[in-house]
Amino acid sequence: MDGQTMGSMGSMGSVGSIDTPGSLPSPLTSSLHGAPAPFSFPASIAQMAQQLEGWRGMLPPHLRWQESRPADFPSAGASDDLVVVDGDSVDEDMVGPSATASSSMTSSMTSSMGSSSTSALASTSTPISATTSIHSSATPAPPAPPAPPTATMFSADLDATPVAYPFALDLQVALLRSRYYYTKYLVYKPCLYKAMHHPAQLSHDDAAGAAACLQACLSWPIAMSPTCTRKRLVPCLFFYTQNFLGVLLVLRLAQQLPILQRITATLCGGEQFARAARTTTALCIAWLRDLRGVDRAAEWAWSVVQALYIVE
Repeated sequence: MDGQTMGSMGSMGSVGSIDTPGSLPSPLTSSLHGAPAPFSFPASIAQMAQQLEGWRGMLPPHLRWQESRPADFPSAGASDDLVVVDGDSVDEDMVGPSATASSSMTSSMTSSMGSSSTSALASTSTPISATTSIHSSATPAPPAPPAPPTATMFSADLDATPVAYPFALDLQVALLRSRYYYTKYLVYKPCLYKAMHHPAQLSHDDAAGAAACLQACLSWPIAMSPTCTRKRLVPCLFFYTQNFLGVLLVLRLAQQLPILQRITATLCGGEQFARAARTTTALCIAWLRDLRGVDRAAEWAWSVVQALYIVE
């Protein structure tokens, strides 16, 4: 072995020899000496949450829904909470037919104003601001009548006669929405972990993330009627069985831990969250009860739920 090779190996050894306890990063060093390591809200969580919300906003109109109303029928007007900047090209498949109608009306009025009838049109038409919302219209339409409370695609009333949709439409919609809520639950789960294990170091962003994680556990359409009555059509049934057990554990902790009680009371709507949590708990328990006799995973999960919720 020549001198050059031995020199390079010696330099490698000297680099590796600097990994001593005294040269550890400051957060880990403070943790080893008994001081809690500082935590900060990871930018990756905010980035993933933004990407997930962007995916939901780019769904075609016939698949959109309001995030706070997971049981509603798909609606093209469910993207009212999305922010779109005017001035760019507006695609009907991206922002809905109402935006296209407003954009075409604006174009028509602009071209008419440039013609010989500019003065007549200017005296009778209402100018449209460049910052007008894409969901507004130049001519205000009469308000639509409110939908009846029972006009939902999914129902938490498991005793009612399930509605039969053609082509298993309810199953497809339920799978899409439930996977969205599950993904959001995973994105914000580190915030929930921090709230439970390091409540003294919880920041406002962390608490908001934990609240988003708790809210993502609620009212998955896959557990509602009519989809839950057709479990044989649900792919990867054990996936939802295991996740419903996890939801039940999280909701139980939200009732027991003081930090989660404060988060649900201040950031999750308080009594509104409590009602939705009770409904979700009943749906998940009913799911496990229905499968415990035919699915070993559900049978094991049922034994855990029996000890937590005292059910038969």
